[in-house]
Amino acid sequence: MRLLLVIIEGQLYLAGIIAIFVAELALLLWGLLSRRPIVGLLAVFVTLPLIRTTVSAIRACFIRIPAPEGLPLERSEGTALYDLVEEIGRAVDAPPIDGVTLSGGFDASAAIDTPSWWLRRRRTLVLGFPVLSTLSLPELRAVIAHELAHFSSAHDPCAAWVYRTRASWLALRTALDRRSATPVYVYWLLRWYEPRLNAASAEVSRRHELVADRVAAKVAGTRAAADALVGFESGARFADDTHWPAIEISHETAAAPPRPYSQMLTWNARQTSTELLESLLAPDPESDDTHPSLRERLTRFGETARMPLPIAKSAGHELLGPALERLARRLDERWMVRHRDS
Repeated sequence: MRLLLVIIEGQLYLAGIIAIFVAELALLLWGLLSRRPIVGLLAVFVTLPLIRTTVSAIRACFIRIPAPEGLPLERSEGTALYDLVEEIGRAVDAPPIDGVTLSGGFDASAAIDTPSWWLRRRRTLVLGFPVLSTLSLPELRAVIAHELAHFSSAHDPCAAWVYRTRASWLALRTALDRRSATPVYVYWLLRWYEPRLNAASAEVSRRHELVADRVAAKVAGTRAAADALVGFESGARFADDTHWPAIEISHETAAAPPRPYSQMLTWNARQTSTELLESLLAPDPESDDTHPSLRERLTRFGETARMPLPIAKSAGHELLGPALERLARRLDERWMVRHRDS
């Protein structure tokens, strides 16, 4: 309820800001048409910029959620993965997804977007390629169940509303800053309202994450769900601290350009360091964190924390087979197009 009231409050603020812009524009046009010298002279210089600013402010209130970035996975390439997703979706009573997208980061998410040519939101399961090449199949089951749970009940419409509200404020601020036309009261509202929106939405998001964790444990078992959390966090740490820094300096010693995703097919991101586990369990969530702490999530599973055990085959290799290598090459090519100059 608190989040709902904060979102409604923000929408009213946006409507009020637009109303002020429209009123200023109407006043200038009235002065121009009524031939009042001072207002008319002001209107000659201010009307056109104000029209542009008003249009930008109105457009900020009608944000479309963009499609997630990444490599769309065709069903013909990932039949087994799609079958697994549909099986888990039926188990958690989630609505059908419209597609799977492979991202380049160590992430997973339940993404919704609103294409202009669709009459409803489009649901996409986003799986990071590093996740597929690191987690075991039971761990991936837990991750997928967790994400699909976000599509159930009121999770995805709530997330969509929060996203639109945040995006509207960001678009408004960007549009006004670009034209150097941000009034003082808008700055004041941004500084006062955005922290409250972030805190309220983070509180709801943390509750949603715990609900999704329970779904993951029901589908994959508490041990697999707990291992998935630790494996996910430790793998992301390995990617950030070891893999990508090595890619950034590879040009100093290698004659050929790097292939960061093909290298993930054989990387060792399943670390076993107890020091790393302690560091992962150490931080507590701040008020604006969207996820509970790892320690709290493991405690709710009733499982002891441990580093992920070695595996013979990653979930990606089991589900996608030779297609995993082809997808890695395509991600390498996309990465090279983006980073060729640097």
